[in-house]
Amino acid sequence: MAVLDLILMFCFVFQVLTPLLHYCTAEEQKYSEAVVVPSCTSSGAFQEVQCHSGECWCVDSRGQEVTGSRTSGQRPRCPSRCEKEQAAALRVRGSLAAGCDSDGLFIPLQCDETSCWCVSVDGQEVGGTRTPQETQLKPSCDRKNMCVSVFLCKVKEHF
Repeated sequence: MAVLDLILMFCFVFQVLTPLLHYCTAEEQKYSEAVVVPSCTSSGAFQEVQCHSGECWCVDSRGQEVTGSRTSGQRPRCPSRCEKEQAAALRVRGSLAAGCDSDGLFIPLQCDETSCWCVSVDGQEVGGTRTPQETQLKPSCDRKNMCVSVFLCKVKEHF
């Protein structure tokens, strides 16, 4: 085969294959932008924040997007444990269970229809603080004087 024949064959193959290769690359890029591969923890659970193509959003424990959490160019603020407990109580009972502040943290004094009690920063009831509503007395919930565990004592020093 002459050199000229090889050059002509190469040119022909190049002309025919190049558009196909560009087509495959474009299709691959289109699908890679459409397919979201979730981020997971080392235990196999979904990471609380998922990101793809410059957008981030919060997900629940099943990997479903939390409505209204999608942001562009910044990390979203996902619901706290307190806010998740509130939402669950609203779905089940139609009333709030946990009281949360504007940052999503548990309010130290929690009350329901029958009593009031103090909770630690992680929402755990502090023993000996439950007071019946009919007494019209509320326990003093100074977190600096409440300690459920040594770890929480260290955490609450920052509040």
